[in-house]
Amino acid sequence: MTQYRTSIKILCAGAPMTSGDRRRACQGHITTECSTWTVRKQHREINDKIRPHGWRHLVTVKKQLWLCPRCTKFVMNKRRESKDRWG
Repeated sequence: MTQYRTSIKILCAGAPMTSGDRRRACQGHITTECSTWTVRKQHREINDKIRPHGWRHLVTVKKQLWLCPRCTKFVMNKRRESKDRWG
């Protein structure tokens, strides 16, 4: 019998800007429920639930943060452009 329910709202960190350590303002968010209290299991469960919706846990500007599908697409396109330009 489960006596608790954990609801987690994940906010998009926003895509990084080319100047400084700032990020673009993004209003993306997703709410999901977790069935466990342990952090490692929560992370795995959250990852399994929101990844099909296009959310990714990417490293940008030396920080690993959750990004919404729109920001993920922006970051991946910039990485592809940089790879094409610099090899």
